[in-house]
Parts: sequence; C-alpha cells; structure tokens
Amino acid sequence: VNVDGRSAWLLDHVGGQFELLVFAPVSAQWLEELRHSVGDELRITLIVRRAEGDAGEVRVIEDAEDLVQHRYDGQPGTVYLLRPDQHVAARWRTPRLVEVFEGVARAQGRGGH
Repeated sequence: VNVDGRSAWLLDHVGGQFELLVFAPVSAQWLEELRHSVGDELRITLIVRRAEGDAGEVRVIEDAEDLVQHRYDGQPGTVYLLRPDQHVAARWRTPRLVEVFEGVARAQGRGGH
C-alpha cells in the first residue's frame, strides 16, 4: 500500500484501536455520516485504488496494486471492522450505519444481537 505517498505494509498502519476499513468507492454522504456518528470511538480508513482529492477527516490508504482489495475481497462498499489486535471482527458488503454500530458494540462486549 501507499500511505502519505510512501510504500508501506497495511498491517503497520492498522491496530491499537477499533478500526473500520472502507473500500472505495462509497457515497461521500454515507462516509461523512459514519464519521460523525462514530466520533473518536473508532478510526475510519478508506482504501482507494488511487489517492485523489481530499477525503476530509478520514484517513486514506492507497491500494495501488489492488493487493488489499484482492486479499480482503474488498468490493466497493465493503467494510471491515478490525479489533485493536488487527483481527477481523466483522465484515459487511454494503452496511447500513445501524449494522456497523451493532457490530462495534458486539466486538467491544457491549451487547448487540
């Protein structure tokens, strides 16, 4: 991957907190709603083919060789919830915000269905 224009390993840039990996393209409105809804509770990282423009307050990781997309089957709109230890806690293809919040609650031991 590329982070801030430099070649890197994905796993060196995730972990330490709950994190959502969001595979682009996704609706800018949905991404903004997600960001506002989760606040500082978890980090959101947008996985893109080519970094273009400003993603606002969402961190962007460039998957220039499609390795992350291939290994995670990251179809557009796919969202992964990673635990702080980098294990996958949940995956959704095109989640509604409520599904993401329920998944985070379950992963953090706060209930859910």
